[in-house]
Amino acid sequence: TVHGINTTFDGTFPGRGPNPNEKTTGQASEKVRQAHADFAVAFDADADRGIVLDNTGRFVPPEKIAVIIAKNSEKIGNVVASVDCSILLERELNGTGIHVIRGKVGDVFMAQAVKKHHALIGVERSGHFFLSSFHASDDPFVMSAKLSEILSNTRTSLAALADEIPEY
Repeated sequence: TVHGINTTFDGTFPGRGPNPNEKTTGQASEKVRQAHADFAVAFDADADRGIVLDNTGRFVPPEKIAVIIAKNSEKIGNVVASVDCSILLERELNGTGIHVIRGKVGDVFMAQAVKKHHALIGVERSGHFFLSSFHASDDPFVMSAKLSEILSNTRTSLAALADEIPEY
């Protein structure tokens, strides 16, 4: 079941402003708790970025989402991360057979790097996600579907998965 908020198009962005981040997702955080939802995704104005909140309404950094997706992938390969992402990716993925490659900030640069390095996933700190098993463009909807699949398969809450990963 999907519960939408701020779903009416309005260029003045009365619900929270056009850019989702830890400070602007209070309404979504409250909704995820009220609905007992598994997670929430707050999209930006053109819906090419998504910021994830766990089942308790807490902000989950994009790097943690990338780690969760990479570790639950059927394949082992590369992860492309923009240079503004934390060292969390290397610390969590090195030693698993997954190699982290750093790329320039910018969705065009990231898409090119995901293609060039045949990456499983690409991630930017701003919430751009690239899942090459679907296509090479940034797509927070595909990320959302993949995250739903992982939570369904592991039968673990997103909060529990995120808490297993340290903060940096």
